[in-house]
Amino acid sequence: MKRLYKLLFIEYLYSFLLILSIFIVTVFIFDLFEHLDELMNIYHGEKLLFVIYRLPFLMSYISMFSITIASLLALNNLSQSYQIIALFSSRISLSRLLSIILLFSFIFSALSLLNEFFLAPLAGRQSLALINKIKKQEELSISNMALKDGNSFIFVEQMERNEQLKNFIKIKLNPSGQIEEILFSKKAKKVRDLWFTEGGLKYHNDGSILPADEKISLPLNQAFLTLNYKPHLITLKESITIIKLGKIYNINIHKYQHQLSKKLLHLILPMFFILIFFRESIESRDENSRLRLFLKLIFTLTLVYVFEANVFSYAIGAQKGFFFPIIIMVAFLSFFYILKNRKKFSTL
Repeated sequence: MKRLYKLLFIEYLYSFLLILSIFIVTVFIFDLFEHLDELMNIYHGEKLLFVIYRLPFLMSYISMFSITIASLLALNNLSQSYQIIALFSSRISLSRLLSIILLFSFIFSALSLLNEFFLAPLAGRQSLALINKIKKQEELSISNMALKDGNSFIFVEQMERNEQLKNFIKIKLNPSGQIEEILFSKKAKKVRDLWFTEGGLKYHNDGSILPADEKISLPLNQAFLTLNYKPHLITLKESITIIKLGKIYNINIHKYQHQLSKKLLHLILPMFFILIFFRESIESRDENSRLRLFLKLIFTLTLVYVFEANVFSYAIGAQKGFFFPIIIMVAFLSFFYILKNRKKFSTL
């Protein structure tokens, strides 16, 4: 049994490294062209650092595709070299072979998930900081929240963890679109569903200035946080902090929440593709059938990727729960699997 695991692991690892190398070189070439102007203005040592930082960040985008294709390529290579027949003659069943490939896929997907949660966001920040695309920061800062409430615009410079807003500004417009009044407060503290401004001033268009220590209602559930880092540049710990703050302030944090759900979905997506194309990858031995398998796989991956993007866009826009896009994607792929294997199910 150890020889079986060793044989399959070597073949799997070879296929994974081959596919990953092809993807990473292709993606990295396009990435270099995108940042070519900035790279020309930094030192050679910093260019090398840029390459090092960029690798784990780009791997977070291609690892799911690499794992999927590598799993099926490993099976197809074993089939083409007739090692599959040798395994069957040793009383190794298809289900046993499938379970081992699924196990390897899950392990590699879990390692990829760890990279997406911890290493890739930090490496991505460092690479962009090197070419001055973003400012280098040690910690995530949550700031610059803005929203529109009727004929008013609300801006918040900073949120603090003790349920306070720092430098809160509300600009009210009259029906003609001109500024009617500006409310400025150094602090606004939350008490139940209302906010109490402290040390506030209200500026009217007639030039008068009045103190504005009052209680007001802020529809912060309409706001999206504007962070210094985009969702894919945020670590797991920072994402959890954002979600907690969103619950405290009743702020829309669905784009950060669904970034986590997308990463978790990518943990199981390769296994679905393996189940869908498992038998076909074993039976495709000649060049024509291998080409058809490859084209079908690329088409299916593209279809699922486009569908996934639309599902997550809808989930963010409609403010759906954390598991909503995962359930939709699992249902979609399950239907696809049943459709692909309808002959098998019709004989049951």
